[in-house]
Amino acid sequence: MRRTKLIWLAVGLATSSAIWIVAERVSSHEADGAFLVIHDRDVIEPAEMAGMSNEEVAMNLSSAGFARRCGAAAFKTHWEGASHSVPETRVAVTKSNAPVIDCIFANAPKEGFAINLMFENR
Repeated sequence: MRRTKLIWLAVGLATSSAIWIVAERVSSHEADGAFLVIHDRDVIEPAEMAGMSNEEVAMNLSSAGFARRCGAAAFKTHWEGASHSVPETRVAVTKSNAPVIDCIFANAPKEGFAINLMFENR
């Protein structure tokens, strides 16, 4: 009886491990490449906030909102959740995103967003 349960446990573990390995291999190809990383702003000047609603202030601090204003149709947001980490938005560097990347490089320093490039290979 115990042996049968152990055999089925081993079969279940082997199956789930195999599925996880296949899924990891398949998904790793999607993440390869270069990303332009835009970090959220920490502060906004009181003069900038004049006449803005709370939602408008939040969008002006948000790197995702900035990416949308530059025309990014697809991006990933990332935050590690720790007090020392800053939320960020990752825009894939591709030929189809060239106008978006140009807009980000041209406007990010003016609007107070820190940017950098990240290369990801798995």
